[in-house]
Amino acid sequence: MQSVKVDVKEDTVNIRDTWLENAKKAKQFGGKRFLGFTEKGAEVWVSYLLDLETGSLTAKSSHDFSVLMYEDPQFATARVTVPRNKVQRTSTERMVRANAKNAGGKVTLFTLSYIQRLIDMIDGKNPRAFVKGKPTALFMHYLAGAIYEGDLDEENGFTFRQAIEVAKLPEGEYFIV
Repeated sequence: MQSVKVDVKEDTVNIRDTWLENAKKAKQFGGKRFLGFTEKGAEVWVSYLLDLETGSLTAKSSHDFSVLMYEDPQFATARVTVPRNKVQRTSTERMVRANAKNAGGKVTLFTLSYIQRLIDMIDGKNPRAFVKGKPTALFMHYLAGAIYEGDLDEENGFTFRQAIEVAKLPEGEYFIV
């Protein structure tokens, strides 16, 4: 039997270099996450946007989270995220079904509470999460993990890690949200 040698390290480095180059060409990084449906059937999304040149960060939701606090709420049963400025041609219900087999991403009351705390930290420019007006790398890690991690498309995509590097976000001190 003949063995084939594959250099996984080299492939990993090459894709990371590609993502970094994509990030250097971009001006902004962000995306949105589907959270569920209101009682009347409207979709509830949360999004953020990081300006890679200035380091300014904004976050918002399509609705106040209280609209999901009704009897037997329809939370997202799987994680559905969409990159900023990408046209969503697939229905949200179909995206939820397509992602149903992945491990995790189900929205709960804790998820809403956590994301609300992150948004409040952005709105208040919390000193633990911001240094001289820029979000810390750790805070971006928390935010990306909760809402949108990045697009792994080789042509234009990159992750929050490359965004942190390109935006030159400060380290800051360790804290828990």
